[in-house]
Amino acid sequence: MEKINKPKVGIFSMTCCEGCQLEILNLEDVILDIVDKIDIISFRLAKAEDINQDFDIVFLEGSVSSEEDKEKAIKLRERAKVLISLGSCACTGGVQSYKKFMNKKESKNIEKSVYTPKNPDTGLLNEAYGVHEIVDVDFQIRGCPIDTDEFVELLKEFLLGKKPYLREWPVCVECKLNENPCLLDVGEICLGPVTYGGCNSVCTNNGQYCIGCRGIMDDANIKAHVKLLKSQKHKITEIKEAFQTIFGKHPRLKEVK
Repeated sequence: MEKINKPKVGIFSMTCCEGCQLEILNLEDVILDIVDKIDIISFRLAKAEDINQDFDIVFLEGSVSSEEDKEKAIKLRERAKVLISLGSCACTGGVQSYKKFMNKKESKNIEKSVYTPKNPDTGLLNEAYGVHEIVDVDFQIRGCPIDTDEFVELLKEFLLGKKPYLREWPVCVECKLNENPCLLDVGEICLGPVTYGGCNSVCTNNGQYCIGCRGIMDDANIKAHVKLLKSQKHKITEIKEAFQTIFGKHPRLKEVK
């Protein structure tokens, strides 16, 4: 990978809570060193947002949920040498994509409660999409919110001209390393076995089952995991809801049956 001298960086958001960008702002101990090595020319939470520039690296947070989001993703792809999805909404579509699994009446009721006549919906898409479903994405930083260590590591690797190191193991690996008791053993619908790790199993460290915010692993054995959860007397409706809450419209969800 080509080494970039003081790369021009843009950090943008679409439909999301902007929690991943807030995590970047919370990097008090290292943020000054980072800013010294890169040129952040657009970052709405820290300075003005300007999409009409050329970038070496763009971090894009949020799902593509409107025509405005779609136009933004396409324009940033054209402007960026490297485009990186930032967080679960950008990587999977996030909880917004749960709409796909509602019936028409449920979906309309939710829209009606949010988009009143005084605040009309003028550009919502039928579903929420991950950025990679709209444009080509070079890398993903998963999580809800992102792991800041992973963000810093990726930036350092770009500065050194190295290919970013991807975390390709399941959450269960980190759970074992942290010597956590398995929540599946006590009947929780934990998605750790099928979810990308890299979060240091932060949820299960605190007794909270994994909801899969870092996305389904490409080689996940979903059928085996569903079979295990069924053997623990969980109803398929409960299992589907657990998967759909964060995995949205992932094509492999058809295996959850």
